[in-house]
Amino acid sequence: MPPANPGEQPSIFKWETLREIGADNLQREKGVILGKMCEIELTSGKTVRVWKADDGQQYFCHGLTFGGKEVPGGVISPYTGAAVETILQEHYQMIPEGQARAGDILVWRGITPETTPHSAILTAPVVVEGKGYLDESTMLLTKNGLSPETAMALGTLIHNFYGESYSTMLIACDKRKRREGGKSWTNTCRQPVLKRTTMRAWCAGFAKNAEAAAATRRRRRAR
Repeated sequence: MPPANPGEQPSIFKWETLREIGADNLQREKGVILGKMCEIELTSGKTVRVWKADDGQQYFCHGLTFGGKEVPGGVISPYTGAAVETILQEHYQMIPEGQARAGDILVWRGITPETTPHSAILTAPVVVEGKGYLDESTMLLTKNGLSPETAMALGTLIHNFYGESYSTMLIACDKRKRREGGKSWTNTCRQPVLKRTTMRAWCAGFAKNAEAAAATRRRRRAR
């Protein structure tokens, strides 16, 4: 399984391909955070857009979840929406909640174009016995906006921040590693051939039915 620290697994980014596109300053209550919109190539060959603060220190949730902290010269954060969707399609596989392990990730769903408003890393998953879904006591490593990284319970993220429309993912090459009994990472894991079509179909269906999925989850927990 992927370790809770994204930097310990193979990077999905080709760092040498990072290039600036233009200024992208973030307006916050305490002022403006100067930054740049950049492009970077994934190891699968796809290109995504990312945000990079001029001070090299500021980043948001997707920078934490997808390993953007490892970039030489400062942290990058994939933009919510198209960039994260591409990363999920190319490098991750949907799994049932009941199979979640520490190091897997949760990705919250939203309305287009903000289809991926938040992501976080599972550190201590707790599956409800006999139900096959994550208990709200499940712990995650999260970075809410530009706030510091923190350990937080799933229930807190659901009720205080992002709601229940989330999905459980593992990095695609880890699915092979689990199946083969925990062997070490190999370059073959990084090839974009691990059920990407399934992933794309699932993402489209989930995004379209996010509210229905949340309602189903509420009914299931009420039983």
